[in-house]
This record gives sequence, C-alpha cells and structure tokens, in this order.
Amino acid sequence: MKMLTLRNKVGYMFGDIGNNMSFAMSSTFLLAFYVDVIGISAAAVGTLFLLARVWDGINDPMMGTLAEFRYAKLNNPTADKFRPFIKWGSFTLAASAILMFIVPESLSEGQKLAWVYLTYITWGMCYTICNISYGSLASSMTQDAAEQASLSTFRTLGAIVGSTMVKFVVPIMLTLFADDIGKGYLFAMVALGLFGITCHMIAVFSTKENIKPEPAPMTPLTQQLKSLASNRPLIAVSLAGLCCLTALYGVGATLIFWIKSNMDNALEILAYTGIIDLGAMIVILLVTPKLTARFGVRNIIMLCSLMTLILCTVGYFFVETPMQYLAFYTSEKLFSMFTVAIMWCLVSDCIEYNQYKSGKREAGVIYASYSLSRKVAGALAGALAGVGIGVIGYDPSLATQTIETQNGLHAMIFLLPAVASIAMFLIFKFMWNITPEKREKMVLHNQAMMKLGAEVK
Repeated sequence: MKMLTLRNKVGYMFGDIGNNMSFAMSSTFLLAFYVDVIGISAAAVGTLFLLARVWDGINDPMMGTLAEFRYAKLNNPTADKFRPFIKWGSFTLAASAILMFIVPESLSEGQKLAWVYLTYITWGMCYTICNISYGSLASSMTQDAAEQASLSTFRTLGAIVGSTMVKFVVPIMLTLFADDIGKGYLFAMVALGLFGITCHMIAVFSTKENIKPEPAPMTPLTQQLKSLASNRPLIAVSLAGLCCLTALYGVGATLIFWIKSNMDNALEILAYTGIIDLGAMIVILLVTPKLTARFGVRNIIMLCSLMTLILCTVGYFFVETPMQYLAFYTSEKLFSMFTVAIMWCLVSDCIEYNQYKSGKREAGVIYASYSLSRKVAGALAGALAGVGIGVIGYDPSLATQTIETQNGLHAMIFLLPAVASIAMFLIFKFMWNITPEKREKMVLHNQAMMKLGAEVK
C-alpha cells in the first residue's frame, strides 16, 4: 500500500485551514455581529441557524451525490472525484462569507432579516461544496489506518490554525475599527477569505487521489438510504459528532459573551485561547500515532470524554479569574481536542464498512451524511447560544451584565461540554462496533475486491 508523503499531509492540512477560517468566523463571531452590530435579536438568529440546517438536510446529501454522479458520468477511472470541487468551490466560499458581513444600512428591519437568511444559507451551500469534497478526499488518498489517523490529526491541526488566525485577525481589526466594528468584521473576513482561497489551492496541488474505483452507475436513492441506515458505525460516529460539536460550537459562540461579561481584557483573553488551541494541537499531533497504535481510537475517545467531564465539573465550581480560566482551558483542550482530532479517521472506517457490506464505496455520500450531523451540531449550538443568552437576559446595551446573566453564561460554558462528554462515552461504549481486527479484515477484503481500481459490482 502506497504511503503518503509529508507534502501530501501538510497540503491536506492547508485545506482545513481554508475551511475553518470561514467556519470559525461563522461559528464564533457571526452571532455577535448579528446581535451587537446589526441589532437582530438573539432568538431570531437562533431560529435562523436551525432553519438553515433544515435545508442542509437536502443540500448535504445532494452535494455528496454530486461528486459520485460526476465521476460516474465521466466514466474515466483516472479522473479525480473530489479535488475539482475543492478548487472551484473555494472562490464561492470566500465570496459568500464576505457577503454575510455586508448588511446594507438602508434596509428595513424585515429586509435585513431576509438578507441575513439569504446570505447565511448561501454561505452554507458554498461551504458544503468545499467541506464535503475535502473530507471525502482523505478516504481517496489512502486506506491505511495509521495514515488515515495521521491525516485526521493534520486536518485538525489545520482547523486549529484556521480558527487561531480568526481569533488573532478579528480582535486586531475590531481594535483598528473601534469606531465602526462592522467594518472591522468585514475587513477581517475579506483578508481571511482571500487567504482561504490560497490555502485551498495548496491543498489541491499537494494531494493526490490514489483510491479510484471503476466508475459505476449511481446507486438508487432508496438503496443508498437503506445502506446508510444499516451502517451502525456511521450512526455511532454521527451521534458522537453531534454531541461533541454541539458543545464545542456552543461554547465557541457563547465564549465571547462570557469573557466580555467577566473579564476586562476580553479580546486579549480570546487571543490567548487561540494560542492554547494551537499549542494543544501540536502536542496532539506528536502523540497521536503512538497512542492510537497502542490503545485504539475508541479507547482514547472514551478516556478523553471522562477527563473532559471531570475538568468541566471542576471548572464550573472553581474557575473565577482570567488565569484560572486559561489554566482550565489549557488542560481541557488537551482532551476535548484529541477527540475532535481523531474522530475524522472513523469516517473512513464507516466508508470501508459500507464497501465491505454492500460492495459500494460511496465515500461522498457517507461523508455527506456525517457532515450533516456536524451541520446539525452547528445549528443546535447556534440555537442554544442564541436562545440561551436571550433566556438568561443578556443585554448588549449594558456595559456590565446582571449577576443572573453572568451566572447563566458561566453555566453554559462549563456544563454544556460536561453533558456532551457523558453522551460521547456511552456512544463509544455501546454503539461503536469496529475493532482493530475487524477493520483490518474489512480493508483486506475491500482491496481484494478492487483489481486495478475496479469496484465490486
């Protein structure tokens, strides 16, 4: 089996730098932009996030099927299935992200809300084009478990680099445009969007699709749905991703409000969290190969879930000062980010499982299904954050929030990931059914059934 080069892995990493700069702007700052700058209520924004995910229920599978359809129509086993969508999708992603932060002042309140709906949903579609193609690319680069775990870690490192850049660029722009923070958000997105295009181009020209099945007719939709419904590992990892990322994104969207309410140097603290994210990810990158080889991905995720639960419980009762929070954030991120980092490689296991059971690889469709769970997580997180800060009485016009509001934000920051960790542990304890031995058996079977790239009919 051909091993990947460092150039392949670093190039793949750049793809998620591009993806996550756009996504982090949406998940971390868009709620604050809509509420504090545009003046839309937090509840209305939360509703927007939920309704947008309803469309994603149609859009994500459609985009996953699109790559498979194009590949079948080309009928060329040497053609790339996913890289072209990353290449051209990067331009639409940058343009749509910039439009989210342009809301004409001349619009009425109702027109502003309509504009927000239009631009946010358009951005979601453009993000889907890039992200599903990018995520599916990993399973087309290699079938080796260790290499896929390595790709998963490099991907998460790229995501952290992307989000860290956002946490640095946005505070700088908001400081430069302190008199008009709307422009600060806009210019930050323009800079990040243009750099994102560059990152996607690096990914496209540094990676190669090595696993190329023989083009085959598209599987009927009913059969695809039946196959997905019987893919137990996919259901498990989708539920786990839903829990994990709802907590991650929910805390991310709420964090800026909590920091502003509890600490004087809010933007500085936010920048420090970006440095911690990057440092934690570098540590994880170094230890992942040995730990996954020795203990297995499932056991590591279960251990990290328990440690996250313990740390968040302790943090809820004892964290009060900025230094205490940064100490908590550092220790908690080492475990929670480890889970996020290695979960990606489990999607490749789901693809192998699907091919083992049905004879069809269908990487795009399976990744689209998992991606939908992540989108739902983003919607739930946005809704929880938006509705939550409304329920606890957050008022953007107040320089200092009430004690009740501060306590509510504190609970959201610490208890949401604690609850998610319990769910994660139970899912991998009782639902995940692929052992290292079973995975090796599936891969050997699938390789035997593919001769010169010919997929099982």
